[in-house]
Amino acid sequence: MVYLFRNYLTEVPEGAVEFPDVDGSVFLSLNNISTVAPNAFTGMTGGKVEVQYNNLSELPEEVWRPLLEEGVNISPYGNPLVCGCDIAWLLNSSFIGQIEPMLTTCENGDKLALLDPEDYADC
Repeated sequence: MVYLFRNYLTEVPEGAVEFPDVDGSVFLSLNNISTVAPNAFTGMTGGKVEVQYNNLSELPEEVWRPLLEEGVNISPYGNPLVCGCDIAWLLNSSFIGQIEPMLTTCENGDKLALLDPEDYADC
């Protein structure tokens, strides 16, 4: 387990947290994180990454899909998500349930669980 909540972090670089192919938990809540690099969390095969209450405006596929494919749950609620084309991949996948979609909202207040994937068909 890695606990780095309330540390005034602004970004998570590539290779920041490495696990030896096990379930792991990373707690990064209540920071000022606006950027998470691809491969920031490696070796996780389950567990969770909590990034709630930061400054994330997007959930890029190249960052989050590899974790979700390994069964990792993500908690991105409380971030100012723009909910543009960057989330189209998520709405059209089985991974939506791994990100707490009833708690996670766009910056306009819309819950991810209630967004219509058809609205993102042109992305």
